[in-house]
Amino acid sequence: MRLLFFDIDGTIFDDNRRLPASVLPAMEAARRNGHQLIINTGRTLCNRDRRLDGFPLDGWIMGCGTRIIYHGETLTSLEYDPEESLRLRQIFLELGIPTVWECDTALYFDPAGASCPEISGFRKFAEREGICRDLAEGDPEFRAVKMFCFADERRIGTLEAKTARTGMPFTAINRGPEAWEIVPAG
Repeated sequence: MRLLFFDIDGTIFDDNRRLPASVLPAMEAARRNGHQLIINTGRTLCNRDRRLDGFPLDGWIMGCGTRIIYHGETLTSLEYDPEESLRLRQIFLELGIPTVWECDTALYFDPAGASCPEISGFRKFAEREGICRDLAEGDPEFRAVKMFCFADERRIGTLEAKTARTGMPFTAINRGPEAWEIVPAG
């Protein structure tokens, strides 16, 4: 038995978000040959691609490793609790870092970052998918799993130092010029 890992965009689905006719039969053949199929994606639970429902999958590694699901059972789940999430929000605001908050239930958008053009693109996607929420204090479902933010390396370094001092360390993954995914260190 082997574990076979697949990304979603540009792997299972082509660059035009279409499913090539060969994918599902190939996955079914791999399962018949005793292999286990795992999706490994940066997407969080709320952003799981429903087009994969019914595929012969054994598990998911989601949100850059923040959630691991195997045969329907969650083995690992890293997330900040609501209080920590609000403390993190305050640090991001103090540093002026526009952020999309990826939670299990929705993508949260902070009114303070509404003017950032990159955030606008995320918001349009989330609205189209029905997973868009405005961030409001007291929302019990605001439990940050990971964050997508826009900042230079200096501000990310400052963010890293501040969050480490508050007991909320993270890993920053550079996704391009001034684009970062921030995931809890676990």
